[in-house]
Amino acid sequence: MRSGYDESMLRDAIRRVLLEISNAAAAVFAASAGVYAGPKPILRLISPLAEGSDRLVARTALEPALGFKLQCPLPFSREEYSKDFVAESSKAEFEDLLGQAEAIFELDGSRASKETKTKAYEAAGRLVLRQSEILIAVWNGEPGEKGGTGQIIADARSGDLPVVWIDSHQPHEVHLSKADDPAAWVDFADLAGRLSHLLPPEDEDELKLIRRFTSERPPSWTVGVALEPGKIGKWNPFLPVISVMGIDQSIERALAGTWAEFAAVTAPAERCFRRQFVKADYLANVYANKYRNSLAVIYLLGALTVLAAFLGFFTHSHEWSWLELSLFTVVVSIIFWAQNQVWHGRWIDYRVLAEGLWQARLLAVLARTPSDFNVPVRLQDREPQATWYNWYLRAVVHEAGLPNARIEKSYLESFHALVDESMASQINYHEKTIKGRHHLHQQLHRTTEVLFWLAAFACLMHLVSAFWHDAEAGLGSYYRGLEFFLTFCVLVLPAFGAAISAILQQREFKWTVLRSSALKTQLEILRRQHRSIQNNHSEPLGETAEKFSQHAFGELVDWHSVFLGKELSLP
Repeated sequence: MRSGYDESMLRDAIRRVLLEISNAAAAVFAASAGVYAGPKPILRLISPLAEGSDRLVARTALEPALGFKLQCPLPFSREEYSKDFVAESSKAEFEDLLGQAEAIFELDGSRASKETKTKAYEAAGRLVLRQSEILIAVWNGEPGEKGGTGQIIADARSGDLPVVWIDSHQPHEVHLSKADDPAAWVDFADLAGRLSHLLPPEDEDELKLIRRFTSERPPSWTVGVALEPGKIGKWNPFLPVISVMGIDQSIERALAGTWAEFAAVTAPAERCFRRQFVKADYLANVYANKYRNSLAVIYLLGALTVLAAFLGFFTHSHEWSWLELSLFTVVVSIIFWAQNQVWHGRWIDYRVLAEGLWQARLLAVLARTPSDFNVPVRLQDREPQATWYNWYLRAVVHEAGLPNARIEKSYLESFHALVDESMASQINYHEKTIKGRHHLHQQLHRTTEVLFWLAAFACLMHLVSAFWHDAEAGLGSYYRGLEFFLTFCVLVLPAFGAAISAILQQREFKWTVLRSSALKTQLEILRRQHRSIQNNHSEPLGETAEKFSQHAFGELVDWHSVFLGKELSLP
């Protein structure tokens, strides 16, 4: 038989739940050596500190024996929110708990109407869900009002977020949401098993990839050799351009412009994102340079191997054969070295991670998260594949936690400028990509056509020279020189043409131009919409930022699917 609430019994139930979560996190931490930093797991309670069960859970979590930290998203400014509490003792308790919080994020909710007030509480509830790995709800089992506990629980369960339901009536039984049935509850004893599946990487392969990234030490500098169009004549040659960028410069660049304005108010969340983003971005560039340069080298060396074989055949010299063997050995060595060091795989993985971190970093200013990463990929039916970088991104989002800030006019203006600056940067990037890749594709394609037609002309001249040799047998030495040149054109030029064509196919310049053109148009439209927004509330700005993130994520999915299968292989 159910009866009213007993604070002592309820506190014991809360403590039991928190202790179970703490023990499960400690077990995952111990079993995942080399993945997590620090001596122990970070345990946080995310709570708006409403009267009643919110504060009871917060006070229990802050007990030294449990070791939880407190972060507080508030639906309004703290002064406005405190008007919800009539008794002076309640206000004092609220201020005391806020004083123990490591981060307070004050949303810009409004009480102008019942609708806006309800939306403010809903926004705070959604923020709690975004920042949580598990929801603890002290609940009477009734649906309740919109924006209340019942709705928050329903939202959590629809997003596959585990929910621990502590019945607010005696004897305060504890239940756990069933993973595969949103309408069912199971015994709380299943929590440890559920968390052991949710919190750590899914298998040993994921663990290896995560350890590989966390153990990477970025070099102090990296050299990228790019083929850039020259400025000589209509048919431009390609000149190697060497660029050097150190990781210290990358860190400085990541804090440039409007980002610097948020360095203080969003710390340590901003620092956490910046540190991880810079590392992933820098390493992605390092392995992209290795992959791309090796790609060009192995195909061109393959063509040079054909040239060496041709020269060896005509000169009857074994020295050319040794060069041919040496070139072939270098090509095979580079390929096996690249495959052993997984240059292609690291480039793909680190680029995906860097772009995800960049999106998360932008949205974190408003305590939002990329929608595609709110739930682990392996728990989504639409995305069955498990990938380590999704897990890592989710872990960084929760490590960063809430920014310690208040949303007010100046904050919104700075965020508006930050999103506009980010969109402008992406539009500028796509403009350069369109111009550079289109020109490069045309030049390389034109080069292959020239080589092809030269080889075709050489074939024709071979036939003509054969008749001429029969008629003019006395000109044998001239014929041998012509024969050498024509055979060179027929055999060697197509080899170089094939090498350039293979580079074109691997680099996908034409696809990149088409994709960048479409994205540039979409971003220009979105930027105009963003600029029309008035900086008087975070909701429309947050929605535009999420749309921007979705555009970036869509591009990332396309890019990933195109380049995933383009590992280095024998030409």
